[in-house]
Amino acid sequence: MSLGQVGLSGTVPAVTAADRTRVETTHPVHQQLAKRDSVLLVIDTSGWMLKPLGAGGPPRIRVMTDYILKSFGAFPSGMSNGIITFNATEDAAQTPRVTTVIALQPDDTKQWIAAEPKYLATLAGIKPEGGTPLYEAIDTAWTHSMANYQEGRTNRIIVVTDGADQDAKSKVTYDAMMKTLQQKDPAKPIKVTYAAIGPDADHASLQKIATATGQQAAQLNTTAELEQKFTAVLES
Repeated sequence: MSLGQVGLSGTVPAVTAADRTRVETTHPVHQQLAKRDSVLLVIDTSGWMLKPLGAGGPPRIRVMTDYILKSFGAFPSGMSNGIITFNATEDAAQTPRVTTVIALQPDDTKQWIAAEPKYLATLAGIKPEGGTPLYEAIDTAWTHSMANYQEGRTNRIIVVTDGADQDAKSKVTYDAMMKTLQQKDPAKPIKVTYAAIGPDADHASLQKIATATGQQAAQLNTTAELEQKFTAVLES
């Protein structure tokens, strides 16, 4: 299925004056985020993310990527961000594909300016398909963030998913993932938020992981909730 078939153009949506005003006034925290946070965004790109957000709503992946793209268009330069995407092949092998598209890097305006086009193009060009190797994605994200910790900043991982590890034959089990998440350095705290997209998303599974590791999980059932709760996460 193409992006056009689900309403994604495959191009970065233009940030209008109204978008910029909304982000800068309604969500002033975004401006502060650029100055103090390092964010690794972990996006579920499985076929499950094509499901509508609410009855008759747009695909979940579209709601998520449109929000991020328009928000980032209003950010100043000099950010520290990374992207990991995850899904699995649709054949019988159900091979996990957990990809570090953009690695976290030191907060440097010049580096971010160079990385920003790829970051935005990745979000605009996501093609959801296959299963959800959730445990492997979380394991990979934690290991990557620990290895690329940004001193003097709030280090965050935000996992956006339908909330269930399914239809993917990964070697990373729940227990293996939890063992990785227990590998903490008190001098390098990392905040993780698990975002379950949609009323039928498996929020309970994400909450179980969050509770066991002292992190947080949120369920986002509408576009309005997504914007409200994401802002609250970034303020925490």
